[in-house]
Amino acid sequence: MGKKGRNVLILVLILAILIALYAVTAMKKKSDEGSSSSAVSAEGSASTLSEEDKKIVSFSEDEVNTVSFETASLSAIAVKDGESWSLKDDSSFPLDGDKISDIISAVLGADKSNKVIDNGEMETYGLAKPYATVTLSCATAGSVTLNIGDENPTADGTYFSINDETTIYLGGTSLRSPFEISESDLIAKLATPSITTDYITDLLIEKKDGNIELSYEPDNDIDTTGSDPWILKQGYDRIMAADQDKVTSLLGNYGSFTLGDCVTWKATDSEKDKYGLDNPSSMLTVSYYEDETGYNSTDAAIKRKELKTFSISFGNENSLGSSYYCQIEGDNGIYEMSADAVSKLVDVNRVDVVNSLVELINIKDVSSMDVTCGGKAYKLSIKEVASGSSVDDGTSSSSITSDDETVTKYFWDGKEVDKSTFTDIYSKIIGITIDREADRSSEKYKGTDEVLTVSFKLKNGSASKVTYYGYDDNFCRADVDGESYFLANRKTVESAVKAITEEGNNVSK
Repeated sequence: MGKKGRNVLILVLILAILIALYAVTAMKKKSDEGSSSSAVSAEGSASTLSEEDKKIVSFSEDEVNTVSFETASLSAIAVKDGESWSLKDDSSFPLDGDKISDIISAVLGADKSNKVIDNGEMETYGLAKPYATVTLSCATAGSVTLNIGDENPTADGTYFSINDETTIYLGGTSLRSPFEISESDLIAKLATPSITTDYITDLLIEKKDGNIELSYEPDNDIDTTGSDPWILKQGYDRIMAADQDKVTSLLGNYGSFTLGDCVTWKATDSEKDKYGLDNPSSMLTVSYYEDETGYNSTDAAIKRKELKTFSISFGNENSLGSSYYCQIEGDNGIYEMSADAVSKLVDVNRVDVVNSLVELINIKDVSSMDVTCGGKAYKLSIKEVASGSSVDDGTSSSSITSDDETVTKYFWDGKEVDKSTFTDIYSKIIGITIDREADRSSEKYKGTDEVLTVSFKLKNGSASKVTYYGYDDNFCRADVDGESYFLANRKTVESAVKAITEEGNNVSK
């Protein structure tokens, strides 16, 4: 082929390519126009109806007296009695009126402004078997039924039809939301008290591994310093002083109680057994006074003697371990409560609330102390004597009448010492604190190596004795009146022993 022929062939090929590109462009344009038309059809068209004609009903929410609805999993009829709603078939069911209001609002919020098609194929739009069917009835203006079908993600809406009509409308995406519920969602959550924590007077936690009870008793005989009105009534074999700050912090967990889903509103014995509530894993009882205007302290509230109690039992964990089944005393319902919330309520360690001081005795109440440490014994005493009188030893003084002026004098093995010397030693003895609980199963618990013993004799005639026994290199076992619950830091105990020994040597010179 010659050069001229080749040029003609190239031109023919270029022309064929241009014709093909034109055809593709034309087809795409036609396709785009078709898609646009389809989208408009799916979304519906803007209505020219008047505002009145757009409405589905002529009545307001307040006029609705019956709501019946049906979904694939739930069917119910709610009737209005005064301002409250109840189920027609069971008036004792604790119906949540807010759920019914949500349904009414959804229906009344729909309108005819976005019509999709007249005489549409109901199956195409999910209306042959609607997702939900709801009927609102009014005593004076009849009723209306809304059939709710498929969602249209592209048009951002939900198809619906009215009564038995075949006209299809497009409503909002939220039209389905009120019907995405189960029977348990219809149950009104049980009201739980809102408690002013300053008004709590008693907290009882009952668990299978032992009970803990904290009680507010300002006049208790356990803490003679008067600084801690709370006592630990249950938890150990004897009543102990609790720590005011620790208890106050703990009580912050009991101001309100948040219940989760309702499992059943009328539990049978078999259901209680199923959820572990026939034999609860733990129980909580809070005693408190109701908050009233003008009262801002527990003491003031106590004077009114209007004590209330709130009790709740906890059963098994759910299958996910995310919550516990619970039941409030006086109610037949079983609810869930989050595992975290339950833990804050019942997982209380007694050592975390007990007063941190091993022995709580006010120096003003002390008559004498017999102290033994380092192989030596010392007697420390406090005497109230008439001003100007002499004292021969630490055990007797001149007779004092009510008119005599008195002074306090301090003695160490019968020799008078200055107040600061005495109180410094007393502070070291009384300042020994609890570090942790003792392991009673340990061989170390049985140790009898006596590091420090202090026997207190009080002015009222009572007595108390604390002995610190060697436990290991880090701790001493604190034995108070024959009971050993706690360990104290050994360095703190030995520091007190050192101070006592040094002062004892100074006094004996």
